Amino acid sequence: MIKHPELHLYAPFKNGYVPSKTISQYKAIHEYIKDEQAFLAHAPEIHWGDGVKVPWPMWRNGPDPSSKPPCGDCVPVAAGHLVMAYTGAAGDLFVPTTDDIIKVYSDVTGFDDSQWDSQGNNPTDNGTQPIDLLNYWKSAGIAGHKIGAFVKGYPQNINHIKAGIAWFGGAFTAITVYQFMEDQFNAGADWKVPDGAAISDSKALGGHGVPLIGFLPDPPVRPPYGDFDLITWAKSVLTSYNAFWGISVEVWFPISLDWVQGGKSPNGFDMEQLLADLQLVQARDSGN
Repeated sequence: MIKHPELHLYAPFKNGYVPSKTISQYKAIHEYIKDEQAFLAHAPEIHWGDGVKVPWPMWRNGPDPSSKPPCGDCVPVAAGHLVMAYTGAAGDLFVPTTDDIIKVYSDVTGFDDSQWDSQGNNPTDNGTQPIDLLNYWKSAGIAGHKIGAFVKGYPQNINHIKAGIAWFGGAFTAITVYQFMEDQFNAGADWKVPDGAAISDSKALGGHGVPLIGFLPDPPVRPPYGDFDLITWAKSVLTSYNAFWGISVEVWFPISLDWVQGGKSPNGFDMEQLLADLQLVQARDSGN
């Protein structure tokens, strides 16, 4: 697992996640598992980010220290990081540009980069619904890289999330960022619930989209439980399962064409049925 240069959130956290409105239309990952034992038979430790030998870009996600105004494009940024993880794991790393990610943000949400005022406000910078991003990623792609499908997960089912990361090369999750997480990040620490405290003891700062690109082995005696490896604000942050249960609000598994065409296919999973169901949902949404 590669730890990239440190970054600190000296600028205020910028909310970029908007809850998906049509999430109930989509079936969940457990409905496509034909063989639970086979699907859960994956390696005890996964780090798909190890193929990424360059720093993780921020692509202007607040608080990106670049000269242009930071914006709430964290959901497209998370997708861009997954593109890097997929292609890096396949041995052909592709790094989208800032223009690529801002184009996705604009296409999906109507973000207009010309609308900044002198106070650093932009009325079109309102964040992204993950489901809108996923549908765009499937139809238009991100800098030429498309997904063939996507499937919903549940934040409470850690075993299915780990299997999804192992078989699909990563996952997208929307989380609520709390003050203790910003404090831990600024201290160079990973994310875990503070000893003797509850997540609800901390102030909620807003919504954020991040990719899950791996996980550590479970300890022999539990609790404590294991950790997910996620990317946020240009670095890898280990996040305890205990914290994840309390901060995650959406989980999705994009199924990348880079990944599938690389010969990787999940055991015990009904991919054909998933593709058929997605076609039905999209036809219904388009009125056909």
